[in-house]
Amino acid sequence: TAALLQVAHNYEQKGMSVVLIKPAIDTKAEDKVSSRLGIERQVDILLAATDRVIDRMKPVKPAAIIVDEAQFLTPAQVDELYFLAKFYDVPVLCYGLRCDFRMEGFEGSTRLLEIADDIEENDDENDDENELFFFFFVSSSPHLPQNIVESSIICV
Repeated sequence: TAALLQVAHNYEQKGMSVVLIKPAIDTKAEDKVSSRLGIERQVDILLAATDRVIDRMKPVKPAAIIVDEAQFLTPAQVDELYFLAKFYDVPVLCYGLRCDFRMEGFEGSTRLLEIADDIEENDDENDDENELFFFFFVSSSPHLPQNIVESSIICV
């Protein structure tokens, strides 16, 4: 989470807007993102499992969309974020766990692993959550999988 907050800060220091999203099921820090270092920030969108991402977005294109606790996203929400990255050319950076303590994958993480353009593992040896992965959607690819296009066009 500290890395996510640093990325958001870096965008904003350059005068670029970011949209910070957190799934509502993550009740830690309520409607904020909070790191173990004590740094916190208000989220722009607290996303319920039944929410569509596109319905919660403001009509202004952000410089980036950053998602904390992405493992709690639904597969449909991950697909929407993919669509936003590719169709609107907005980088989407998702931070979350790959699996739970039983080594079972989360739905959101599984979908991110299937379609993410780039995946980087957290290499911080001091981090208690050594299973933390970063999921990045790089918005440079012009190709959209057909199922993403079909399901997302309905959302627009």
